Amino acid sequence: MSTAKEEYLRLLRHPRWQKRRLEIFQRDDWQCQNCHRGLDNGIEFHVHHRRYTGNPWQAPDEDLSTMCALCHEEEHGPPGLGRQELDARCAFLKDKLGAATREVSKVLEEAAELREKMAR
Repeated sequence: MSTAKEEYLRLLRHPRWQKRRLEIFQRDDWQCQNCHRGLDNGIEFHVHHRRYTGNPWQAPDEDLSTMCALCHEEEHGPPGLGRQELDARCAFLKDKLGAATREVSKVLEEAAELREKMAR
């Protein structure tokens, strides 16, 4: 039994999708629609789906746009991470940063108290 992600990756290898993605690259003049880098920058292009409609080649033109790999990763997060996992990691890091900030503040307060004592 394959997972939904495995099935989607299989669909992305389908000849109909390969043809469709080339049409989108040509329509967008082989340029990232986000940062506007083009072929002369030696970048990898992806087709971004704004909405998923089943088979990727059946998506309407307005839901598809050319993106460089960097912009596409920024849009979806690193490969292999779902939105929930990415949100959970961000929340975890935010908590860690908050704890570290409180710890640094505590150390700075202690240092200020020591300086004050030494100045007496």
